[in-house]
Amino acid sequence: MRPINFTHQSIVGLLALDIDPTIETDLRNHLVGENIEISTNRMVRETRSPDDPYRDMSTSIELAVKGLLPTSEMDAIVFGCTSAAMALGTETVRAIISKIRPNVPVIDPASACVSALRRAGIERIGLISPYSIKLHGAVRDFLSQSGFQVLRDQRFELDHSDRYQQPTILDYINSCRILSEGSDIDGLFISCTALRTAFIIPHLQAEIKIPVLSSNQVVASEIRALLKTE
Repeated sequence: MRPINFTHQSIVGLLALDIDPTIETDLRNHLVGENIEISTNRMVRETRSPDDPYRDMSTSIELAVKGLLPTSEMDAIVFGCTSAAMALGTETVRAIISKIRPNVPVIDPASACVSALRRAGIERIGLISPYSIKLHGAVRDFLSQSGFQVLRDQRFELDHSDRYQQPTILDYINSCRILSEGSDIDGLFISCTALRTAFIIPHLQAEIKIPVLSSNQVVASEIRALLKTE
């Protein structure tokens, strides 16, 4: 592990969903060794339907941005929801945030995923998510429209009534084994910032011998690249 740079502390604002209890901790675990402070504000959603959870979300985003360290400078703002960025459109999300904080770079998991997959040379993907069938399909469509082949995919059957349950390490291993059978995929993407992945990815990669990326991992990579800590 690199020594922590104590000469400058970067500040990253995080916009998290109101039902996501995981993203702050998992993102910090992906950023271990970095002198980065993460400050969070919540996006409170009016719509709770698992099939269309992001309808009329613009106001929620705006309110969360306005309450995010309003008198302080930030080095970046992270929009903390993969499926929402894909469903709303990454340019739409950036425009809403930049209207209020115009001089702050915006990072979102959808754009970060595309960048990370391209950097790694991954074209044929296995996709894992905890989403509803409709939302999982929207993520699959986004990746396909971004130029990737989603050859295999699997959903964790989790209870979405209030918050995402966490898959066990065995859930992850079993899913990854199923999706990586044969040699037709280049890597796996685990979609959802509410899933804890920081400590399981090394185990998964050792098990299936191909790259495994996750929402919080690719966001952490984008933060490092933006702040030039890599």
